[in-house]
Amino acid sequence: MKLSGQNYYSGDLTLIKVRENSYNVSARIYQHDSVMRRVDNRFTTRSSKGQKFCTGGARSSEVCGWKVTETSKRFKYSNGDVVHNMTVGQKNSGSCVISGDSGGPVYTVKSNGHVNAKGIISGAGCDSVSDDGECSDGWDGKCTVFFTDIALAEKALPGGVKKW
Repeated sequence: MKLSGQNYYSGDLTLIKVRENSYNVSARIYQHDSVMRRVDNRFTTRSSKGQKFCTGGARSSEVCGWKVTETSKRFKYSNGDVVHNMTVGQKNSGSCVISGDSGGPVYTVKSNGHVNAKGIISGAGCDSVSDDGECSDGWDGKCTVFFTDIALAEKALPGGVKKW
């Protein structure tokens, strides 16, 4: 679905209003338990193939070692929902994004341990996606994640990434 007044697809987004004083909002990404990373900034450009990143899911916690493999991709979920303009990342070993991680942050870790926001997790899926957005069959041990670029999200919705 295109947002009102836009002639392009903005990925997979939802807008939630958060009032700082009511919810103690801070610009931090939780790695696990009470270990946190500060959000210093955000990416101002769209993702490109080969960029490395981490994800932070509510269930999987911090998962790093991802690499962007495709951009501006259409994807069809198993329930029939279709999303457009997604970025795809893969990794060959270790933990994956799991059910319940949607809406979590996608980010890069800087040398000082702080992060730059890169995107928003939409979901995880199959090893490869055909041109019509369908998953290939069979699993070869690769993890795949789909996310909306932060630059698209900020262009489409009011507000922005909170910084430390």
